[in-house]
Amino acid sequence: MSTTSPSAPYYSLCVDGGGSKCTAVLISSDGTTLTGEEGPCNPSTIGLEATVQVIQSAIYLALAQDTLPQHFSGIASLNIASAWIGVAGYDRPTLAPAINEAIEKLLGLTLGPRLRITADIDLLAVNAAQWNAESAIVLVAGTGSVAMSYGKAKGSKDDDTLVRTGRVGGWGPLLGDDGSGFAIGREALRVALRTSDTLQSTEGDYMTDDVEMPTLSRTVLDYFRQERQQDGGADFHPHDLLSSILTSTTTSTTSTSPSPTKTIAHAARLVLDLAEKDGQARLILHKGAASLADLVVELATIKKLDPSKTALIMAGGLLNHTLYNRMVRHKLEEIKLDFRWTTQVQSPALEGAMYLAGRRIGV
Repeated sequence: MSTTSPSAPYYSLCVDGGGSKCTAVLISSDGTTLTGEEGPCNPSTIGLEATVQVIQSAIYLALAQDTLPQHFSGIASLNIASAWIGVAGYDRPTLAPAINEAIEKLLGLTLGPRLRITADIDLLAVNAAQWNAESAIVLVAGTGSVAMSYGKAKGSKDDDTLVRTGRVGGWGPLLGDDGSGFAIGREALRVALRTSDTLQSTEGDYMTDDVEMPTLSRTVLDYFRQERQQDGGADFHPHDLLSSILTSTTTSTTSTSPSPTKTIAHAARLVLDLAEKDGQARLILHKGAASLADLVVELATIKKLDPSKTALIMAGGLLNHTLYNRMVRHKLEEIKLDFRWTTQVQSPALEGAMYLAGRRIGV
């Protein structure tokens, strides 16, 4: 346990440890907000020890923005009033106990009112507390996609506490992730691959004006051609596309080389950029938006949620894109599923820290 002086500033700490990055936010008792960001933080992929190191580094990076308290000797020496640590992969029963032990040691706190450890996605549900919503659906679309439902905790004395009650999707790229960056990128790459098949007998540079192809296909091929050139590779031809997708787009052999899943998901950015002016790209987004809306509808139906008492919370890189977010909302409007509150979360870690600080938990 922390043994800091009562006069030392106290902190509300929230960590969003996701599969792509780890963000730590501390709000001090004088109102100062400190933010630190590190790399991927999923113990299922990088291991428990590396995960804790990433969380520790993100917290240190946040603390580095301000003057450290006197007698600072590590994170456990901080006067942490309360902390909420969200970790990707925490749902795995075999991982949770080890994560709990490691986080308790790192922070000098024990699980309880002052320390909450959950899956990273659960941080998003705190957004519903501002309205005291009876229930919430969290819809996330980034590399993958998933929808989670939340409801009032039975017997809880805290009226705005929501706990997870259900889940739809989140099956990964092989079996699901409809409407995600992976799914949208895959559709775009399939369009380009069909084009590359028709150009197999084409000689010379496909960039010449006399080679006709859909705008989306040309954009995808240009992207991979530029990636090849940046890595100092040989000239790129359409028939090189499949191998470029299934292998790393970089000549580096380090662990930071993108996986095929990430490479495919990155192509979603091309679709988003083209959608305002290209019908083919727009159709792909409409299909993805319909898939995400289906997740929400299925979850609301299964859990018998009353939309007039439910908040819809949207998050993830794709849903931060204005056009795609608007498409998903429109699909829900078309089927008359009107939630009383609909919101978009940009920084789960900041929302979590503000929640802890605003309720003076642990103070």
